[in-house]
Amino acid sequence: MQRRVRKQTDGAGDNADAGSESAAASPLPHAARAGRIAGMAILIIAVVTALLATGFRVGFLTDPIGPRALPWLASLLLGMGGAMMIARPGPTPPSIAAPMRGNVSLAIGAFVMYAIVLPLAGFVLSTAFLMAVLARFYGGRWIQGIAAGVIFSGSLWLLFARALGVPLPLGALFAFGG
Repeated sequence: MQRRVRKQTDGAGDNADAGSESAAASPLPHAARAGRIAGMAILIIAVVTALLATGFRVGFLTDPIGPRALPWLASLLLGMGGAMMIARPGPTPPSIAAPMRGNVSLAIGAFVMYAIVLPLAGFVLSTAFLMAVLARFYGGRWIQGIAAGVIFSGSLWLLFARALGVPLPLGALFAFGG
């Protein structure tokens, strides 16, 4: 009986070793190729961003680094990420389930409508409506989405328009006698 158990254990160990060897020997060539292609695309975007940032000029001295710092930092991070994807591509991520694909499509449509409605309705109203619609797409109730949208857009308006002095679009509906 012990011999039989040993043989099964050895057999399972042999199969596990063979499976791990075959898994290590073939690292999913399609996934590796897709990861490397994405890494090269990201690396190209990083290089283009860095090259375009060299042309940024400001007519007055604001800070020693100038307006190029943020794009250069972004292109550095993108370049490192792209290089890592080329060097060590990971497995292909799982595909999005069909119901989620529909929600993603509806969310993209909502963002397109947001861009169209923003000049007419203004920042606060458009953003509150967008938040409510997105909350509904992803399973929230309308009342929760509207409440979250009003709080979020109102908070952003207070932060940008009042605290930081960044003007946000009022919208043509609310521009009385302007």
